Formats: sequence, structure tokens, C-alpha cells
Amino acid sequence: MKKVLVIFHDSHRLSGASASMLDLIDSLSDLGGFSISVVFPNDNGTIIKDIVNRNINYYVVPYHSCRYLIHSGLFKKAHLATKAIAKLVLSFFSAYRFRKVALNYDCIYSNTSDIYFGMFLHQFTSVKHIWHVREFGIIDQDSRHIIGDDFFYRLLYRNSNQIVTISDVLKRHILRKVKDNDSKVHRIYDDVSLPPSDKGIFHKFDSLNLLIVGSISAGKGQEFLIDGVKAALHCNIPVELSIVGDDKKEHALYLKEKVAKLNLQNSVKFLGFRDDVGNLRKSYNIAIIASRAEAFGRVTIEAMNANQLVIANDSGANVELVKDGVTGFLFESNNIDSLLNTFKRILSMDDDLINDIAVSGRNYSLRYTSSQCGQQISKLIDKL
Repeated sequence: MKKVLVIFHDSHRLSGASASMLDLIDSLSDLGGFSISVVFPNDNGTIIKDIVNRNINYYVVPYHSCRYLIHSGLFKKAHLATKAIAKLVLSFFSAYRFRKVALNYDCIYSNTSDIYFGMFLHQFTSVKHIWHVREFGIIDQDSRHIIGDDFFYRLLYRNSNQIVTISDVLKRHILRKVKDNDSKVHRIYDDVSLPPSDKGIFHKFDSLNLLIVGSISAGKGQEFLIDGVKAALHCNIPVELSIVGDDKKEHALYLKEKVAKLNLQNSVKFLGFRDDVGNLRKSYNIAIIASRAEAFGRVTIEAMNANQLVIANDSGANVELVKDGVTGFLFESNNIDSLLNTFKRILSMDDDLINDIAVSGRNYSLRYTSSQCGQQISKLIDKL
């Protein structure tokens, strides 16, 4: 029985990385042979209830993100960087105090590159360490490591017995940084726990009702889509956009102001946080992804499974998940004309044919529910 200590980067159920980690824990538990405990940086989030319901032992230890958001203002950037340094120091000493607990485990499993707590535990204890990397950093989340990205990737490689990435494009990104072979860097697509969905949904496409789900940030492309809606309406393309995500933070407020200035209030809606996204998807014929660099695309798989037609740009891992004209549609990243041509292409097609593409997408999504991730991770743990 291998004892695994999983390090979460937060305690929120709506976090894609945490939800994916919970799916992985379920897969490992179903496979058997593992005794899993988890560590959270706080007890504020709802995912702790999921852990308790599974009778999994957990610890709450104060550690923090060791990255900071990039802002244009020098003072703001310096303030955030200083906070990140303080958080790094606190995380270091928290790991030192927790080291004796970690010695009782066979494997430390760090979820996301946002936290160094698992790496510090590995350094203090020499317990084998797997690091599950789920993000690029600057290009997808506007976040930089306080120790510098290049130095971080060297530490990542030195302080991990195995490294897991969630897409081929992210694996290549890491290999370019460490300039080494791929003997301990593994691409393993996430398992996605999908709710029951109605495979018999038939959408009409006489107009385009777009839904984008996720964090509202510069890297997720909501501003590009707002500009796209403006351009589409100018060309008499019938389109509306709804945005799901926390709409109280700085970037969301900026986007709301922009929508008002462009007089798009009737065409662009902010829906805030929603806990009924599965049902909400039924009212939208299209799910759209416009991130600068999607590291995997959990929301893409969820949208496909809900029988939505997926439109995505051709950056990041989108091209690994969406086959143009087969399981969805791709447009050129950051190109309004390409987006409008995709809209026109869909509107020119027969509804039956478009729904067939959506069904193909749904069938494709089912391959991510087969516990392949859990099986491959279990083999990595067994090899330690």
C-alpha cells in the first residue's frame, strides 16, 4: 500500500486544477493500492467537504502561491512581487514545520506549479516527489514566478522524480525550458468527471448564442470575443455572448465598462459565478474558447459532453482536442476576420450537419472519462 500525500494549491471546488485533482484521487482510490491524504493551504473552500465525504484524511497548513500577477504599473508590480517573496518565505517555514508528517509518506504529489510547498517538503525529507504542472504561467495566466521563470523550471526538474503535464504543448514548453530529454516528463491527459448529459439535444443555428466559462482575465480572451461580437453585429451576423465567471474583479469590471462604451449591453451578458453550468449549457448552441494558451481544456471537454458545438482558437492545447469540421471548429488565434469567417461558415451549414459535428464532439469527450489518467499516474507512483 503506497501512502501518497497530495498538495492542493487551493481549497475551491470550482478551480479547474482542484477539480481535476479530485477526479484523479477518485481514480486512484478505485484502482486500489493507495492510501491518500491531502493538504490544503486553508479551510475556506468547498472542496474540503468532498474530501470529508470520501473519508480522506486531510491537513490544513499555511502555504501560498509563489507567483505574482503582472501589472503594467511599476508600483503595483513591486507591491505584488514583495508579497510573493513574503509568501515564499512563509511557505518554506511551513514546510519545515510539517516535514515530520511528510516523512510518513512514500510520495509527495504537488498539484500545479503555483505552489512550492511540495518541493520544499521533498528537499527537507527526500520523499519522492511528483509535480503535476497544469499551466504555462505568463502566456495563459499573466503570472510570473517570484524566483524567475527560468530558475523555477530548473528547480522543477531537479526537485521532481516525475513531472506530469496535461497536454503535449505544455510538455514541449517545459522541455524547452529545462533543455533535457523527456525521460521524466510525461504528458497525461486529465480524467474528467462528467455529469449526466442529454445526448439527444438538437440545436438550431439560425443565430449564434455563445457561452464562455472560466476565470475572467486577459489570458482567457473575453475582451477579444467582445470585439468579435461588435464586428459580427456590424456585418449583420446574429450573435450574442454570455460570460460565466467572477465578474467582481478588476478585469471583469474593465470589460463591463467596455461593453457599455460599445453599447453592447443587449448582446454581451455577464452571468457571474454559476453552479448550474451543466444546465446552463443547454440554452446555448455554442461554447467558445479564446484563451491565449489553453494548457488542456477541461471546459472544452465539458462543453462537448453537453452537446454544445465548440469553437476554439488554434493556440495551446485546443488543437489537440478540437478537430476542425469534425469535433468542432477552429479559428486563427487573435484574428477577428478568422472568427467572423467561422461564424459565417456555421450559419451557412445545415443544422443537421452541425449537430452531427456536435455529436462527434460529445463522443470524443467520452474518452476522457475512462480513468486513463489514474492508471498512468498509478504506474508512475509504483515506479518511484
